[in-house]
Amino acid sequence: KCGDIRDQLHDRLGLAETFGNMATIHVRRGNTDQALKYLRRDLQAAESAGDVHVMAEACNNLGAAHLQRHEVDIAIGYLEKGLELMNQLGDKRNIARIHDNLGTAYAHREEWDLAVEHHRKALEVFQSIQDLAGTAYAEVNLGETYAGQDKWEQSIDHFNRGLTIVEQLNDRYGIALASADLGRAHLVVGDLNQASRHSARALRTFRALGAVEAEAVAQDLHLILASIDQVKQKVAAVSDGLQGIYADGSDAFSIDLDALLQEVA
Repeated sequence: KCGDIRDQLHDRLGLAETFGNMATIHVRRGNTDQALKYLRRDLQAAESAGDVHVMAEACNNLGAAHLQRHEVDIAIGYLEKGLELMNQLGDKRNIARIHDNLGTAYAHREEWDLAVEHHRKALEVFQSIQDLAGTAYAEVNLGETYAGQDKWEQSIDHFNRGLTIVEQLNDRYGIALASADLGRAHLVVGDLNQASRHSARALRTFRALGAVEAEAVAQDLHLILASIDQVKQKVAAVSDGLQGIYADGSDAFSIDLDALLQEVA
């Protein structure tokens, strides 16, 4: 209704805002196709209004949405256009955001040097303007790029840095995102205690937020449970159980399996 009224009033800039808000709603619901429809209308309305800043934001959002559909070439085209416009405006925060998205795009192409370059540029700019939220997400995205290269020590380091910041900000989505990444990274390196702890936290938080990412994290926890079960079976083959294996009496697998099963149920 708001869009119809603004259209009747020929309020192109207001119309762009309405389309942008509708796109955000669909992105959060995981409906990328609908989001793209509104984002294209957002860009058209901004162009009609002649507002360069809204045009640049629309280009960034279109690039991010196409990335979700793995349409990398299209995404890079929009992101580079958005970066060009934002550089003209000198908007550092949005320049950093677009660099971060470009880093993710080049990571999809496995062009790792370019991916790291853009993520580090985003991190540098976010830090220079003391944008903690931007810094946190840039850290997590840089961690994901290192994970794509199997550089797990660097990856975990950046995930932990990002997690520390989003915890300070009480950013629940950010906490869930960083925790999920840490869970996967620790699973790969074989630290099942850390993997289970972070993944369970991510699952609880994503579910509380109603986020679509919860399903993927639940699958991670199933993998962790399977890994734990395999290890315990191997240990049981040479021992009556885990208790007493260690000189200090500790149990290497202190994971509460019942609690984990409840998490993924």
